[in-house]
Amino acid sequence: MLAETLRCKPMLAETLRCKPMLAETLRCKPMLAETLRCKPMLAETLRCKPMLAETLRCKPMLAETLRCKPMLAETLRCKPMLAETLRCKPMLAETLRCKPMLAETLRCKPMLAETLRCKPMLAETLRCKPMLAETLRCKPMLAETLRCKPMLAETLRCKPMLAETLRCKPMLAETLRCKPMLAETLRCKPMLAETLRCKPMLAETLRCKPMLAETLRCKPMLAETLRCKPMLAETLRCKPMLAETLRCKPMLAETLRCKPMLAETLRCYPVLAETLRCKPMLAETLRCKPMLAETLRVSRDAPVLASVSRDAPVLAGVSDRWSALVQTSSADCLTPQAARLLMALPDTPA
Repeated sequence: MLAETLRCKPMLAETLRCKPMLAETLRCKPMLAETLRCKPMLAETLRCKPMLAETLRCKPMLAETLRCKPMLAETLRCKPMLAETLRCKPMLAETLRCKPMLAETLRCKPMLAETLRCKPMLAETLRCKPMLAETLRCKPMLAETLRCKPMLAETLRCKPMLAETLRCKPMLAETLRCKPMLAETLRCKPMLAETLRCKPMLAETLRCKPMLAETLRCKPMLAETLRCKPMLAETLRCKPMLAETLRCKPMLAETLRCKPMLAETLRCYPVLAETLRCKPMLAETLRCKPMLAETLRVSRDAPVLASVSRDAPVLAGVSDRWSALVQTSSADCLTPQAARLLMALPDTPA
């Protein structure tokens, strides 16, 4: 069959004359001879890329790949760096054989070829996740991200839902590029991947608030909260102080999960965010008293109440009024006056 090939392809005869290693390769690999006979572009490629000849000699699976994927032959002709990559990564050859869409991706994205050369784990990821190949084809910025963040490659390998998320949210790709801590967060919190898929506003929030990324890493309950409360995502975007609050107060994360009205309250009263940061007892109170959240939302005095609470330690007679307040609020029905008294309490009542 090789004689027939050489008769039809004069350029290949010149190639064999200059590349003795390729002649040895063709002698041992009859399938490759068939490939060269059907793919004139590949003959030109082998003539210009001596490293590829060495690759084909060592990787029999790649010969089968080239036979089935004409687009890949064009890719190898234009991307010399990819030839080096295939020589060092046998798993990638298997990946290219099974994923025709990836061949098209590599042809259009030269930066991705460099990425695959440096990150062997990513090759395994692409083999198992066909959706990710489609994602890389549409998002050139993500290719740059994967090149700089090796931890993200491990994350994508373990979280198939995240691949779908990245495909739909181009802003998130930019976010991951700038926030290395978030990559670690996504690796440990599978629920957060689902959250990002459903909440496009949250992707913008994470891009602007680096402190929130640290918060999500330490508080798994907050990931569940964000998934259920779209209003909270808007709140976190506008209130940077609240991100610090959530990081220090794990009880507040539980509170926000159960009280959707509180999210609206925090969005309208920035001074309340500062209050929650300084008063751990108030977080517990809001968790047990649903009526209080409503009181803060509708009361015209709500900003004043929050401001008063900052001076609570210097108020006189607060501890004496604590017992009376508990007795009058047993039915979870607090008046604005009772709310003012409650917010004026010190952190540790007598």
